[in-house]
Amino acid sequence: MWLHRASLAIGILAMGLTPGCGFHSAYGKKGNVGLDTEFARISIPVIRDRLGQMLRNELQDLMNPKGRARNPAYELRVSLRSRDEKLGIRSTALSTRANLHLTGTFSLTEKGRTGGKEGDRMAGTRTVVAGYNIFASDFATLRAKKDAERRAVREMAREIESQIASFLIGRMTEKGSTAKQ
Repeated sequence: MWLHRASLAIGILAMGLTPGCGFHSAYGKKGNVGLDTEFARISIPVIRDRLGQMLRNELQDLMNPKGRARNPAYELRVSLRSRDEKLGIRSTALSTRANLHLTGTFSLTEKGRTGGKEGDRMAGTRTVVAGYNIFASDFATLRAKKDAERRAVREMAREIESQIASFLIGRMTEKGSTAKQ
């Protein structure tokens, strides 16, 4: 009984010390500008192909849930490549499983600047793999592949959003520490 109370007291004490260690919510306010405000300043131009449009819609929902950026300070450019990899080959040489590999290359550039190192604030590449079954029915296989595409696009959007969030938090922290000096 006393061990349970001691561990509870230590847990409460640890939670009280957490804000002092520099930990803070990624989506909370930092000074006057929060991450949601920074996300609202990112415009996302049209991305080529159907998967690109799906990714653009997911990114806009994640970063700009209130609609398109009104006064964008940044532009997020994304290009996508996808390929299928057949797996689970039967002795009849028919595939029963496949993986969809979706690779996205993205760059967050400050608006008004032109290419090159000066304009690129951040860039990255992410690959997401989503598996699907290959059925005897073409329609069932098509539905399975479309579902894999939807899952891969959703995961890609989350990965890009997370990477940009880390970058923007770093910039906000950097600006905050230089303002205090």
